[in-house]
Amino acid sequence: MLLLQKAVLGILLLAAAFSDLKRGKIPNVLILSGWFFALLVHFLQEGVEGIFRNAITVFAILAAGFLLFLIRAIGAGDVKLCSVIGGIQGMSSCIEILAVSFLLAGIWSLARLVKKQIFAERVLYAWSYFMTGGVGREPYYNKNRDGTDCTILLAPFLAAGYFLTLLRGVWG
Repeated sequence: MLLLQKAVLGILLLAAAFSDLKRGKIPNVLILSGWFFALLVHFLQEGVEGIFRNAITVFAILAAGFLLFLIRAIGAGDVKLCSVIGGIQGMSSCIEILAVSFLLAGIWSLARLVKKQIFAERVLYAWSYFMTGGVGREPYYNKNRDGTDCTILLAPFLAAGYFLTLLRGVWG
């Protein structure tokens, strides 16, 4: 069952990454399929208790991600995709995958900001936003105001982080 879980999650993440790159969206059918698969796997492994444990993990990730979504630091599809990872893999494995994914995304984002020569501008904006209490009043990111130079698509990094953690598990 573990190999099936890893394969299905890998396929879902690759499909989400390709969709994100092509359309800038993660289809809800992928999210719903991932949640359904997670519930099924945990039910088969642990019964009804597995479903409740799985639901708690998924809702905890959705709640944490929602806070980032409120300030537009992350998209809704990305939040839901993170919850699929947690639902299938469990919380501790999910945290490891997200840490690797966000590290990769952060490095890419910094390089992109430097290349586009907007690094200092974005750092000053972030500093001002958080120091003046922008949280709760307005989103950190507004596409009309900020454009897309300072954004990245997260699903490809979630897929890369997942496969890197799989390789780390295989190699060591």
